[in-house]
Amino acid sequence: MNGELSDYARKKLKEGLAKLPEEHQMKFKRMYAFNELDLPIEKVVDIMPDEKLDHALTLVKNSIEILNAEIANGWWDGLTKEKTRTGGSSWNRRSSRQIPDYYGSSGRGINRT
Repeated sequence: MNGELSDYARKKLKEGLAKLPEEHQMKFKRMYAFNELDLPIEKVVDIMPDEKLDHALTLVKNSIEILNAEIANGWWDGLTKEKTRTGGSSWNRRSSRQIPDYYGSSGRGINRT
């Protein structure tokens, strides 16, 4: 990747990561600077190898889209960056439209009566 593209990708990563809550930024640090978790997120982006920028941009873009969907559905307060709905993380939240609840509310399996 040439220098201009690399600089542009790093700039976009920093802008995208600034929109994400700290828990997402920490996950990003664990993926790309697991030995340097105390570094600021901007420094993590600066020291990333060029060959990982494309994948990192995709991850950040997808995280922003998920967060925006949660805000639109009222599951996340975008100002305080706190979840307003209890239950799993944004990665595995159960929705009746997506995953049927085979265990029922009792957690004892399918109701066969």
